[in-house]
Order: sequence, then structure tokens, then C-alpha cells
Amino acid sequence: MAVAVNAKSAALLIDELVEAVLADESNRTSSKQSRNYPRKKRPKTCGPPKITAPSKLQMKYAKLMDVK
Repeated sequence: MAVAVNAKSAALLIDELVEAVLADESNRTSSKQSRNYPRKKRPKTCGPPKITAPSKLQMKYAKLMDVK
């Protein structure tokens, strides 16, 4: 008698597991394309130039090299 009860409970358990697996099928919400790791490094942009006023020595050399 105990064997019959265990067989029935095992069959019920299998049926419940099958229903749970079938009910749990879910579709992917996002594509796997977004997982391309590691990503390729991209060089930083150089930005605007940093212009400084010339020193007195630089102005002197610029006047010496001024050829017309």
C-alpha cells in the first residue's frame, strides 16, 4: 500500500514539475548583441587648442626671423 501511495505522489510531483516548466517559458527581453565585452577602446578627442601669449623671448626671436 505504501508503494502505491509513493507512486501516486511521484506521478503528481512529475505532473506539477512539467506544468511549472511549461508555464515558466519566457522570451528574451533584450538581445545578446549588447553584450560584446570587452568593448574596443576609443581615442579621446583632442578638444580646442590652448593658446598662450608669447613670452618676451619668443617675441624677440619672432622679430629676428621676420623676413620680407
